[in-house]
Amino acid sequence: MSNYPRYIVLAHCPKDYSDPIFHGDFRMHPTEWVIFDGVLGERQAFAKAETYKKYFVEVQVRTVGVSINK
Repeated sequence: MSNYPRYIVLAHCPKDYSDPIFHGDFRMHPTEWVIFDGVLGERQAFAKAETYKKYFVEVQVRTVGVSINK
């Protein structure tokens, strides 16, 4: 487990669902999320959020708590 905070980037509500980025084999989905951690986790999360802002109405960056794996 990393000693650094973890961040999740959440994006939903496409600005233009007809945009080609939402179609094809490697398309984005109407809801996207990704988790970052490590030394550069915060910087990576905010960079991804800026990318998502081009395509989605709602973009959020949040910290992630501890996950329990059983």
